[in-house]
Order: sequence, then structure tokens, then C-alpha cells
Amino acid sequence: PRFVGVKELLRDYRIVRLLVANSLGSIGSGITIFSVPWLLVNQPGGSEAFRHITIATTILLFLIMPWYGAKIDRSSRRAMVLFSELFGATATLSMALVGLALGGFGTGQLMVIYLLGMLYYTLHYPAKWAMVQQIFDRSQYQSLTGLMEVQGQAAMLLAGALGGVAVSHLPLWAILMIDCGTYLAAFFIQRGIPYEPTHLRGGARTDAVARTEAAAPGEGTDSGPGRGGVLDGVAEGWRWLAKRPGLAVFLTASLLPFITVMTGNYLVPVYVTETLRAGPGTFAASEVAFAVGAMGAGFLLPRLLARQTVGTLLPLIMAVFFVGL
Repeated sequence: PRFVGVKELLRDYRIVRLLVANSLGSIGSGITIFSVPWLLVNQPGGSEAFRHITIATTILLFLIMPWYGAKIDRSSRRAMVLFSELFGATATLSMALVGLALGGFGTGQLMVIYLLGMLYYTLHYPAKWAMVQQIFDRSQYQSLTGLMEVQGQAAMLLAGALGGVAVSHLPLWAILMIDCGTYLAAFFIQRGIPYEPTHLRGGARTDAVARTEAAAPGEGTDSGPGRGGVLDGVAEGWRWLAKRPGLAVFLTASLLPFITVMTGNYLVPVYVTETLRAGPGTFAASEVAFAVGAMGAGFLLPRLLARQTVGTLLPLIMAVFFVGL
């Protein structure tokens, strides 16, 4: 695909609205994702509690994501994005009120806030990427994805810096109230984006299967057009993947850097607290450094993808990751 520049993208007011909403949501969730692990690992027995809730959250998300992905394919993508914003606002407001009522947050409440924050993140971004892929032209998609990654990580960079200050000067309930406001603002901004659920015409089926059948006629699934319920969609996806074991191995291997980063998300606050004996500023600095690297990738990858295939680039990217480790 040709490379579409930032100026060309920003002429589309839908993209501007998406970027503003994404910035607000990223700042809100970023401050929570920074503040809660830091406060949790500084509780008595907090490192063990953080480990347990990280494992529990990962298992929960692993179990619900196949169902949720099929649900996105059979629903209005904008409605799912808006639902995720309302979920984030409701969850943060509820926990802020709990903290006010109790006069603070114990280990159990912090674990619940962490779980809800990760659940928002997981509900929001698959729906948003699905909506972006549907409403924008294919030639815009790679560049827009890179731009949203840069913008989202810039917001996370700001969130890391703000989180380092906020966690030292504001009570957690106030931080959660701010987050609630960012989710509500993102909801109303995205609500006005023109959208037509074209994938629901003539019966829903997974976009991944539809794209595969379009690229390789006659290689469809045994289940036909997939007009059943959400669980039928999950089963259809597993059947499709079972016929392609090489692809299953490839996709699993390509997720290893993500798994490593997720492991680091647990280890870094524990290491800063227990080994370095450092304060929230050091933890914030690590979050800022991560965001800077992600912004660099967001700038670079769309330009590389305009010149090379994914199959060519992926081994190179994995080699860079390996050398970095």
C-alpha cells in the first residue's frame, strides 16, 4: 500500500475526532495503569497480591477474548467502542465512590481497580481497531494505525509523567474521577463519528474469514456464512485455524514479544520498589522510556510497510527484539 502522510490523514475530521478521543482515553487509562500497580506493590504483601491479580486478569481475558472478538464481528463496532467508554467511566466512578465511602483503598480494592482497568483496555482497543479498519480506506489503514500508535503512546508518555506526580499528591479517588471524565469525553466525541455497520448486511460473519475467502476463493470454512450466534463464531474461528496449524504456530510465536512486555509490566514496579528502593519518579521514567520507544515504532513501521511485506519485516523486527533482550 502507498504511504499516506499525516497531513493528508488530518484533513479527515473523523480521524481528528478519533485521535482526540483516543488521547483522552489513553491519558485516563494510563494514569490508572501507572498509579494502581505502584500503590498496590507498596501495600504490605502487595507484590504477591499484584502477582495474583495479574495472573487472574490474564486468565480471564484469555477466556473471554474469543467470545468478545466474535461479538464485535456481529455487532455495530461503534456501539462496542462506545460501550467500552461507558464501562470505563462507570467502573472508575464506582471505585472512586467506594474509596470515598471507605476512607481509602485496601489491597482488595486496588486489585479490583486493576482488573477493571485492564478489562476496559481489552474491551476498547479490539473494537476500535475493528471500527477503524471498517470505516477508512485500505490505503489509509497502515498510516492511520501508526499515527494512532504514536498519538496513543504520546498520551501514555504524558500519563506516565502525570501519574508520577499524581500518585504523590492526589488521593486515588480523585485520580479515578479524572479518569471517569476522560472516558465520558471520549464517549461523546466518538458518538458523532459517521458510521454504517456494513458488515451486518446479509448476516454477520467474521471479517477474518471473509477476507480469507475473498483472497482465496474456495478455501472457506465448513460452516458457511456464519449466521449463528456468537459462540458459533468462536467455533468457526477455531475450525478455520485448526486447518492451518502452520499459521497457528506463526501467530503464537509472533505474540512472544507481547507476552514478554506483559511480564515486564508486572516485574518493573516490583523491581523498582523492592530492589532499587526507588520512588514513583523512577517508575514513571521507565513508563516514559517505553512510550518513547513505542512512538518511534509508530513513526517507522508505516513507512517500512509501504516498502516491504509483513513477511519480510517480521523476522527483522523479531531479530531486533532478540538483540535488545
